[in-house]
Amino acid sequence: MNAIKIAPDTSVTVYHMSIWGDWAAHFTMGSAMAYRDLFLSSSPFLIGAPFSYPFVANMISATLIRLGVPFFSAFIVPSFIACILFVVALFAFYKTLFKKESIAIIASLIFLWNGGIGFVEYFSDIIGSETPFETMITPPREYTHLSKGYVIEWISVIYSMVIPQRAFTHGFPIALLSLILVHRVYFSDRKAGWFTRLKKWITRDKSIPKHLLTPAIVAGVLIGLMPILHSHSFLALGIVMPIWTIGSIIQKKQLGMSWKETLTPAVIIGTVSGLIALPIYLTFLNQNVSHNFFQWFPGWYSKAEDISFIQFWLNNWTITPLVALLGLIIKLRDAKNSAERTGTITIFLPFFVMLLLVNLILFQPFIWDNTKILTWASLGISGLAGYAVVYLWNYKNKYVGMLVASCIFFVLTAAGAIDAWRVIRFELHGVGMYSANDMMLVDWAKNNTSPDSVWLTGDHHNHWLYTLTGRQSLLTFRGWLWTHGYDYEEVERDAGSLYKNPNQPDLWEKYSLDYITVSNNSRHVWLADEAMMREIFEIAIESTDYVVFKIPQNQENLTQ
Repeated sequence: MNAIKIAPDTSVTVYHMSIWGDWAAHFTMGSAMAYRDLFLSSSPFLIGAPFSYPFVANMISATLIRLGVPFFSAFIVPSFIACILFVVALFAFYKTLFKKESIAIIASLIFLWNGGIGFVEYFSDIIGSETPFETMITPPREYTHLSKGYVIEWISVIYSMVIPQRAFTHGFPIALLSLILVHRVYFSDRKAGWFTRLKKWITRDKSIPKHLLTPAIVAGVLIGLMPILHSHSFLALGIVMPIWTIGSIIQKKQLGMSWKETLTPAVIIGTVSGLIALPIYLTFLNQNVSHNFFQWFPGWYSKAEDISFIQFWLNNWTITPLVALLGLIIKLRDAKNSAERTGTITIFLPFFVMLLLVNLILFQPFIWDNTKILTWASLGISGLAGYAVVYLWNYKNKYVGMLVASCIFFVLTAAGAIDAWRVIRFELHGVGMYSANDMMLVDWAKNNTSPDSVWLTGDHHNHWLYTLTGRQSLLTFRGWLWTHGYDYEEVERDAGSLYKNPNQPDLWEKYSLDYITVSNNSRHVWLADEAMMREIFEIAIESTDYVVFKIPQNQENLTQ
């Protein structure tokens, strides 16, 4: 709740670099929905492009803004609530899988604090510091993100996902809830009568509880909505659900259930989710993008950074996969029968499949974005690691087991726990996001320009115009355009041409341009000819850092 602060002079400071870096994109989407159209027909990132982003999280904020909630509070409060739900859903998911609160707690901590060998650097920094106690309580850097020498890119889930990724914090808990419901339907201990219960429910026999039918329908609805909640969770569910479905059918046949009883839950979940997801996908996500998603790239970062595959994963995950395999072996050994073993293999297989896919395929143009799928792989792997740690803690040789379990838990979580501690040291992260001058221009634009006006701006990621006013810019931060797969080369070329030679009425007309902003970014990056603009355009407003020019409606008045 203290991650964004507004000073008395109206300047805005954020207290996490990940918010400074990522939330600007969410502000851009949310402000466009708040001040222009709640349901966007085109992208606020690039003029004329389709909008293909899971928009629910930002639509919630936009709705709150429309209801009168202050702009930044409309983003902070829903994200804070979503973070709480995230932790609750994570614990509930592990409790569903392992039936024990102790395992659910340890597995949740491993998932949230999992990291690599960066803790070694932390102790090295303490030893080498002139003020070791101060270094210990005030970590000077991240320890789950050390590129130089280590290539540690498995950044703390709290720092890289929970705080900056608003779609993740809203969508991931709902995806977990859907899996909890699917688990109840697919892997219920009750042998009996799914099809019989369905028939009796249809005939309104109230003596038959709807304990499986209702979860199946609700799970189908939640899975169907996932494309507009969080696309990576939708992709992960696309891997989990087929494996869980096949494994559930095999397990129920082992229990002697009929084909009707075996197939009915899968048919209901698949039908409901498909009826919802397909039109959503075709409407919002099936858009033309130029960059190749799903590229064959075996080795992932080990290939890109020319580091040994084993060394890369040791640096990033230490012994986490090995501990998870130990947990899987123990759980299979303790299974009561073949059906229970089938269920265990089925439940955890998709997470190992996702780990394999992360090492074979690039899911987006930006190589780091594979960690969004790796987070899902970590969900199952952290669960099994937690199961192994608790088993070792309760080992028959109590003191040896407690010592081994404690050491393993430390190795798995030390780096992430250090970074989690660093995250809440807000004084370490303060960075200005908007100046008082920026906020003055925001108020001016809201009060003096049309919400549907079109602007040519620079492309720094926290430009006040497109992030806070909802106005359409020709193009925004090019890092967003690249990672989201937009085909922006033509607009980029035209924007550069217009900045260098603003006297091009055909291009103003092409984009129905109304305003142009000139700042240090447009002067130094885009080489704007500000002198010519002052000759041919009216100055709408001029401030310390910006000049805003208004394009004349009668373009015959332009200098030829």
